[in-house]
Amino acid sequence: MSSIRCLREKERDVLDEWLVKNNIVLDARTRREFSDVLPVAKILKNKYGRLVQLQYYVPRSSQALKLVNWIVFNEKVLKCLHVNLSRETMEDLSKGSTWALDSLLYFIATGKNPGLGRFVARPRSFSMPKQQIVRCDPDSSVVTETQI
Repeated sequence: MSSIRCLREKERDVLDEWLVKNNIVLDARTRREFSDVLPVAKILKNKYGRLVQLQYYVPRSSQALKLVNWIVFNEKVLKCLHVNLSRETMEDLSKGSTWALDSLLYFIATGKNPGLGRFVARPRSFSMPKQQIVRCDPDSSVVTETQI
């Protein structure tokens, strides 16, 4: 049983406004196209530039290969945006689940997680731990310590 929920009315209005602004029409055909990661990757390419490299995503037609594309996209792009999709969510997206797609597009449009239990935010730390460097000058008996 899927735990994905519908977007609330205000969230739906924000998504619809964003879709109109970006000239995206979500009908049966485009929802089928969005079951593959390539159209989503193109949207994020326009938004984030060099973060998304489109050569990794080949258009697929089978559900199993679409799932592989979603797994690669999750690892290479979404984790950099502090979103980690569960396997179940990626399966729903590759099957063309309406609610999963709407929730992902809402996240792309606003940067806000619509409260899905399966969209797991995983913050990444980009700071390195502080280390001490001990420098000895062979000509003197002075030892200096610095922190990086």
